[in-house]
Amino acid sequence: MVFCEFDVYRDKPTHKCIYMRPIKDIYYDNLKKDLNSIRWDLIAQLPDVNHILHTFNRSVLCVFDTHAPYKKCVFKSRPYPWMTPNLKFMISLKNKALSDFRKTKDVTKKEYFKTLNSLVNKTIYFEKVAYFNNNINSQKSRPKHLWKSLKSIILPLKKPKELPLHFTDAEKINDHFLNIPGSSKVNLSQLTYFEFNKYCQNSFSLEPTTAEAVFKVIKSLHSNAQGYDEITLNMLLLTCSDTLDVITALINTSFATSQFPELWKIAVVRPIPKNSNPLDIKDLRPISILPCLSKVIEKIVCRQITDYIEKHDILPQTQSGFRKGRGTVSALLDVTDNILQAQDQGLCTLLVLLDFSRAFESINISLLLSKLSYYGFDIKTVKWFSSYLTNRLQVVELRKPDGSPTRSKLATINRGVPQGSILGPILFILYSADITKHIWKCKFHIYADDIQVYISFKAENMNTAIIELNEDLQRIAT
Repeated sequence: MVFCEFDVYRDKPTHKCIYMRPIKDIYYDNLKKDLNSIRWDLIAQLPDVNHILHTFNRSVLCVFDTHAPYKKCVFKSRPYPWMTPNLKFMISLKNKALSDFRKTKDVTKKEYFKTLNSLVNKTIYFEKVAYFNNNINSQKSRPKHLWKSLKSIILPLKKPKELPLHFTDAEKINDHFLNIPGSSKVNLSQLTYFEFNKYCQNSFSLEPTTAEAVFKVIKSLHSNAQGYDEITLNMLLLTCSDTLDVITALINTSFATSQFPELWKIAVVRPIPKNSNPLDIKDLRPISILPCLSKVIEKIVCRQITDYIEKHDILPQTQSGFRKGRGTVSALLDVTDNILQAQDQGLCTLLVLLDFSRAFESINISLLLSKLSYYGFDIKTVKWFSSYLTNRLQVVELRKPDGSPTRSKLATINRGVPQGSILGPILFILYSADITKHIWKCKFHIYADDIQVYISFKAENMNTAIIELNEDLQRIAT
């Protein structure tokens, strides 16, 4: 038997402070009474989408400011799993004994504390042993779950979830995130081609939605993160019975006027560390949080687009990612199967894996709109997407040690599809779908922003295959 001992040290978890609305403490009958006093029907009849949203937000926030105003909450770390109620009681007795000794300097109380301290340490040891024995023995047949459980308890976190305190300049961080290298300029000939040609004779337009469809989408959302409008999913679910018709009218007015609400174009960006020891701004990753309601309208639009492009085979069969039934497995099987078939025929295969750097952020909006027109999106719908994609803003939010937020100034996003959005992925694959026209000699498979380009050949034709592969790569690059 081989035995080894590995000492692992974890930093003691700290308490987390945050300002939030105590939604669970709301007395629902009083909330319902105030909601019923608001003329939601009049709000729904307003002609301008921004006016509807502004009035809606102001009304909802006013109600919640009354029934669940912001308060500072302190979240303690989750207790260790071996920390039983009896052990907690023993620790409280030990702490009280220590406090009594410090006050009185009584030798008897000092000995009492030492006895309790020794007993607590022994109990902790035995509780740990019992917990790990039970944890390991009960999951012997499930090694994946066993190691996941042990890692979460024993090993230190690879990456901290919270930003270190030395990152205090929100303006500087925001400037860094907006500074996208490279250029997204396109040739006028490209814009002209997609504007004045059509992929097919079919046409797509945004259709009005129903209250039932809107409610179904709201119920399907999961994140309760608070966007710039300060309305969370929990707040929507609490008020939905009164506000559903207004939300539906807001969405349909947006479609009818080809206008995306300005408030929904603002993203709150919260930086998180890329590694375990972030020292510089380049070690931070932006996490973009959009208003909850904007995700509702995006999901409705996304479903309509998905139905259209799948019905009319707009995307190539070798496009996986962000499509139902076409994920990592379909991409892997397609490429692997082709390579194995070539191997069975005595052929060699040369494979090049391409990855677009900051692909979503580098999209040229004018070219994207031209491509939407090319794929059959009507003028009114393209105009809606123009409103959706342009004049977008973002603000970086940092949290102080006391839990209070500090924000940068609003800054303009000049290119790319919105980070953290539902429409972003499907717009990207529509934007990049025509890249397959530039691959003439090789086989390929596209997965999201990755492309696998490969060519099979006899060994004696290797030089020719390399030339043909490079020619396809050159066409992709230009």
